Amino acid sequence: MASIVLIGGLFVMMRRALCYRKATAGCHDAYRQSGFALIGVILLSAVIGLMMPMLLNLEAENRNAMRQHQSRAAAMAMAHHIYALAHDAYLTHSGLPLGWDKGSDMSLQQSKAITSCSQILSLSDQWQGADARISSMMINASDNPHHGDHLIMGIARQAVPADINGDTYPQLAHVVMGCVITDRPFSQLAVIRGTYWHIGGMIISGGWQAGSS
Repeated sequence: MASIVLIGGLFVMMRRALCYRKATAGCHDAYRQSGFALIGVILLSAVIGLMMPMLLNLEAENRNAMRQHQSRAAAMAMAHHIYALAHDAYLTHSGLPLGWDKGSDMSLQQSKAITSCSQILSLSDQWQGADARISSMMINASDNPHHGDHLIMGIARQAVPADINGDTYPQLAHVVMGCVITDRPFSQLAVIRGTYWHIGGMIISGGWQAGSS
């Protein structure tokens, strides 16, 4: 868009130069008029030639930045969805869900993925123990718009400092995480993490965090 505006401005300048030539036709001979017009055209051509590569690079950078922004927004939207699924599983099972992989039994790919998700939030959650459950899926369908994305859900029971609204709660809490790692060309990682305590038959939320890279 910026390149179109600048090029348009250059053509306006060229048009004005030609109009000036016509307006002064009675004051100069044909040789001087032709010389003035030729110099104007050469200068404008030189300016366009010098600016065109820069404008094209700027337009390409803007296009890539917009695509990265859209990719990051799409990844965060998917992370919200995955987190909601993990949270539903946590509520349904009142804790660690059945049928998910134990943290002590998860694959190397799962371990790397969920560790990367925690590191985005600068946290050191314990996902490798028996008190953690992991469920993940890689989207392989080529016709799926999320082809190549890695979806990770995690629920872990671990010690978390608990000081909510000035009240002290037991430190043993459930950490719920939803994370998405998108495929190239604009690889993104988006994660949402929440902390919950079971207190007197109620579930107390310690808030949630979100991050992306």
